[in-house]
Amino acid sequence: MPSKKMDALVAKLRAQGAEVTKRGSRWRVTQAGRPLVFLPTSDPVGRGLGNKLADLKGKGYLV
Repeated sequence: MPSKKMDALVAKLRAQGAEVTKRGSRWRVTQAGRPLVFLPTSDPVGRGLGNKLADLKGKGYLV
């Protein structure tokens, strides 16, 4: 996933109320201080991005 698509995903999550911060080589997604997932910033396909997005969908986010 190119960085433009990743940036769009981060913006979409923030619009839905998630707190997204960059921590080293990962994006940390939290909701009201409770950690949800870590998203990779580089080579997301090789790092299980699909599974992490499925986790977010299960928690009510539209991604």
